[in-house]
Amino acid sequence: MKLISSLKIEGFRSIYDSGSALNTLDNFCSFAGLNNSGKSNVLRALNAFFTDFTDPGIEINFTNDYNRHLLHSKKKNKCISISVHFSLPDFFRFRKGLEAVRRLLGREFIITKRWVRASRIPIYY
Repeated sequence: MKLISSLKIEGFRSIYDSGSALNTLDNFCSFAGLNNSGKSNVLRALNAFFTDFTDPGIEINFTNDYNRHLLHSKKKNKCISISVHFSLPDFFRFRKGLEAVRRLLGREFIITKRWVRASRIPIYY
């Protein structure tokens, strides 16, 4: 059962910009790569997206979790951005009372969560 079809991660830990690397997620995915290549940070980013925690008991902290290479850049809008593209299967049903959400979102939608340095509260798009 495929619920997530792609991810886009920007400015999170070792991930400057995931680009198109995570655009074709399927029912089963595995991450392979050298040590310190960012495999665990993809999972931490997903955890932060859903729970605001990077690891069990550790909330996302902009100072610690923002990509180090971007800290000293001239870019004004420093943010951590995680976008998840959801693809709901045909048998998925929204629970009673959420009909308006179903009509608004449809079967495929993208939710982006952003953390900016000046605020502890993430912004959703």
